[in-house]
Amino acid sequence: MSRTAFERKFRSHFGCSPYGEILKVRLQHARQLLTTTHVSIAELSKHAGFSSGEYLCVAFKNQAWPSPKTFRASAKGRTFTPQQGF
Repeated sequence: MSRTAFERKFRSHFGCSPYGEILKVRLQHARQLLTTTHVSIAELSKHAGFSSGEYLCVAFKNQAWPSPKTFRASAKGRTFTPQQGF
Protein backbone atom coordinates (compact mmCIF):
# COMPACT_ATOMS: atom_id res chain seq x y z
CA MET A 1 0.00 0.00 0.00
CA SER A 2 1.38 3.40 -0.89
CA ARG A 3 1.78 6.17 1.67
CA THR A 4 -0.92 8.22 -0.02
CA ALA A 5 -3.38 5.31 -0.02
CA PHE A 6 -2.63 4.62 3.66
CA GLU A 7 -3.15 8.26 4.61
CA ARG A 8 -6.41 8.40 2.66
CA LYS A 9 -7.75 5.24 4.36
CA PHE A 10 -6.56 6.43 7.77
CA ARG A 11 -8.23 9.81 7.30
CA SER A 12 -11.51 8.21 6.19
CA HIS A 13 -11.52 5.95 9.25
CA PHE A 14 -10.26 8.34 11.95
CA GLY A 15 -11.17 11.72 10.48
CA CYS A 16 -7.61 13.08 10.63
CA SER A 17 -4.16 12.36 9.29
CA PRO A 18 -1.84 9.82 10.96
CA TYR A 19 0.27 12.73 12.21
CA GLY A 20 -2.85 14.41 13.60
CA GLU A 21 -3.77 11.29 15.55
CA ILE A 22 -0.24 10.91 16.91
CA LEU A 23 -0.22 14.56 17.95
CA LYS A 24 -3.59 14.14 19.68
CA VAL A 25 -2.27 11.19 21.72
CA ARG A 26 0.93 13.09 22.60
CA LEU A 27 -1.06 16.12 23.75
CA GLN A 28 -3.36 13.95 25.87
CA HIS A 29 -0.32 12.37 27.50
CA ALA A 30 1.29 15.77 28.08
CA ARG A 31 -1.89 17.08 29.71
CA GLN A 32 -2.03 14.03 31.97
CA LEU A 33 1.60 14.50 32.98
CA LEU A 34 1.05 18.21 33.62
CA THR A 35 -1.75 17.45 36.06
CA THR A 36 -0.12 14.47 37.80
CA THR A 37 3.61 15.23 37.99
CA HIS A 38 5.92 18.07 38.94
CA VAL A 39 8.70 17.42 36.41
CA SER A 40 9.95 20.31 34.30
CA ILE A 41 8.18 21.19 31.06
CA ALA A 42 11.32 20.23 29.09
CA GLU A 43 11.50 16.77 30.69
CA LEU A 44 7.74 16.29 30.46
CA SER A 45 7.78 17.15 26.75
CA LYS A 46 10.33 14.37 26.11
CA HIS A 47 8.15 11.85 27.99
CA ALA A 48 5.14 12.89 25.92
CA GLY A 49 7.01 12.44 22.63
CA PHE A 50 7.83 16.05 21.76
CA SER A 51 11.30 17.05 20.66
CA SER A 52 11.49 20.01 23.06
CA GLY A 53 9.56 22.08 25.56
CA GLU A 54 9.27 24.81 22.96
CA TYR A 55 7.56 22.45 20.51
CA LEU A 56 5.14 21.38 23.25
CA CYS A 57 4.31 25.05 23.84
CA VAL A 58 3.70 25.55 20.11
CA ALA A 59 1.44 22.47 20.00
CA PHE A 60 -0.58 23.84 22.95
CA LYS A 61 -0.83 27.24 21.25
CA ASN A 62 -2.02 25.63 18.00
CA GLN A 63 -4.85 24.01 19.99
CA ALA A 64 -5.77 27.45 21.41
CA TRP A 65 -4.82 26.24 24.88
CA PRO A 66 -2.82 28.24 27.41
CA SER A 67 0.88 27.51 27.81
CA PRO A 68 1.77 24.23 29.56
CA LYS A 69 2.90 26.22 32.62
CA THR A 70 -0.42 28.08 32.81
CA PHE A 71 -2.33 24.87 32.14
CA ARG A 72 -0.54 23.13 35.02
CA ALA A 73 -1.18 26.00 37.43
CA SER A 74 -4.89 26.22 36.60
CA ALA A 75 -5.43 22.45 36.48
CA LYS A 76 -4.55 21.82 40.13
CA GLY A 77 -7.45 20.02 41.71
CA ARG A 78 -9.39 19.68 38.44
CA THR A 79 -9.89 16.57 36.35
CA PHE A 80 -9.78 16.69 32.55
CA THR A 81 -11.11 14.18 30.07
CA PRO A 82 -9.05 13.57 26.92
CA GLN A 83 -11.58 15.29 24.63
CA GLN A 84 -12.19 18.21 26.97
CA GLY A 85 -10.55 21.45 25.99
CA PHE A 86 -9.17 23.89 28.46
